[in-house]
Amino acid sequence: MISKRLMAIVDWIEGSCLADIGCDHAYVACQAVLEHRVVKAYACDIAQGPLDNARQTIQSNHLENQVFCLLTDGMQNLPDEVDVVVIAGMGGKMIEAILENASLHPSMHFILSPHKDAEALRRYLISHGFTIQREKYIEDQHHSYPIMDCNFIPCRENYDDFAYAYGIHPIKDEPYKSYLLSQKKKWMSLLERVPDQRRKELEKEIEQIEKEIA
Repeated sequence: MISKRLMAIVDWIEGSCLADIGCDHAYVACQAVLEHRVVKAYACDIAQGPLDNARQTIQSNHLENQVFCLLTDGMQNLPDEVDVVVIAGMGGKMIEAILENASLHPSMHFILSPHKDAEALRRYLISHGFTIQREKYIEDQHHSYPIMDCNFIPCRENYDDFAYAYGIHPIKDEPYKSYLLSQKKKWMSLLERVPDQRRKELEKEIEQIEKEIA
C-alpha cells in the first residue's frame, strides 16, 4: 500500500515521462501512471533486488507497457524523454551526489524528499542552478518529511537562514506548523545546556518560529 508521503509526492507530479530514482517497489511510478499524471515511467535503481520488487508491482497493476525497470546509478543514462524526476527516501547529501553526477536540462521538473539534511540540500539546490518553487511537509509514521518542488532554472531570489532551515516557499498548513512547533520544543530544551552565544542564537530562532506560526 502506498504511504501518505508517497501519495503527496505523486500529487505534485506533472509531465509526460517520469523517472523515479531509488524506486524501491515502484509505487510512485505506478501510481503516477494510474492517475494519468504521466504517460510513461521508469522505475530506476542501482540494485537488482529493488527492481525485482518493482517488477512485481508493475505486473500486479498491469502496467508492463507503461512502467519500465531501469538498472542505473542515480540519474545516469536516463532516456531523453524523461521530463519529471522523483528522488525520495534518502538523505539530502545522497540526493546532492545524484544531481551532481546527472545530465540536467531546463525542461526537467524535480520532486525531492530527503529524510535528513534538508537544509544542506536546499543550499545546494539554490547555489547550483535550481529554483525551489514550493515545499510542503508531510507527517507519516511520526516523522515529518519535506517535499520540494523544483526546476532546473537559476533562482533569482535571496533567502535567509530560516528559509534554508525550514523551507523555501512552504505551504503554511498544519503539518508545517506542527514541524515548526516540534523544532521549537527541541530548541527550548537545549537553552539551559548550551554556551551563551549559542543560547542567543536559539532564542532568536525560537522567536522566528513563533512569528511564523502566529
